[in-house]
Order: sequence, then C-alpha cells, then structure tokens
Amino acid sequence: MGQLGTALQGSGDVITITGIVVAAFCPPAGGALIAAGGTMATTGDTAELRDDYNSGNLNGEKVVTKAAMFGIPHGFSALGATTREAAAIEGLLIGLDNTVDEYRDNDYK
Repeated sequence: MGQLGTALQGSGDVITITGIVVAAFCPPAGGALIAAGGTMATTGDTAELRDDYNSGNLNGEKVVTKAAMFGIPHGFSALGATTREAAAIEGLLIGLDNTVDEYRDNDYK
C-alpha cells in the first residue's frame, strides 16, 4: 500500500503542476487539472499516512506537515485569493512538501 500511496501522491503532484501551467492560458482546463491532481495527491497522502500508522511509523510531524500542505491553499482561497494566486501557493507548497518528505525519509546529516 505504501508504494501505491507514493505513486498517487507523485502523479497527483505532476498533474497539479501541469494544471498550474495550463491555468495561465486556459483557466477552466487548468482548474480541472489542479482539482484532479490535488485529489490524487491527497488520496496518496492518506494512503501513505495509513500505511505509516499500520506499520507503527506514524509521527506527529508528518501528520501536521501533510495537514498544513492540504489546508494552506484552501485557506488562501477562502480569504479571497484568486485562482492563480492559490495555484502559485499550491505549486510552492508541493515543492516544500516533497523537500520535507525527502529529508524526513532519508538520513541527511
């Protein structure tokens, strides 16, 4: 299940980033890609967290990080950010999330 979650998360991120680029030229199509990619990535995150819980490796930092990465773009949208602004924030957060995952999952000193 862990590999499936990782694959969904990665694929969702790629689709979301593609949607951000497409949104600059065709907002409706870009928005649809961003929504689809976000759903895939969130499903992957959920599967990954469930796998960590079942294997006894779940930690609070990972839960808080994943929740923040999900909630921050929605919060900006609720505060009135435009679709492009929210997409830019989401793109930055995808990069940040992947960096945090890399450092958490590997032993960098």
